[in-house]
Amino acid sequence: MITKVIFGNIRKERQEDWHKNDENPYAVVDEIYEVPEAYTEILEYGKTHFSDPINVDWGSCAWKCTYDEFVAYLKHYKFKVPAEIENIDKDKTYGIIFIEEVGYSDVYE
Repeated sequence: MITKVIFGNIRKERQEDWHKNDENPYAVVDEIYEVPEAYTEILEYGKTHFSDPINVDWGSCAWKCTYDEFVAYLKHYKFKVPAEIENIDKDKTYGIIFIEEVGYSDVYE
């Protein structure tokens, strides 16, 4: 199993229509940062710390979060707070996505 956690700007077309997207988890946000250390811990954390959960496809989830909520998530798991997010708008709502992809080894094991 290959997993990713991506934080970014909610795409304009999704800002007003935040709903299940059965096709492409990458179509929810424009990526600002991928959390390299993340795995599945966000699934439990997101239940109580992020808002507006949606299923994005068969194995992916998305939430809305603020800059402060994202940084709190990183610090909670002792992940690095990246320099590339320091200058983003702190008052804006962003999206955070857990993406589960089937990898080659998952299919052929």
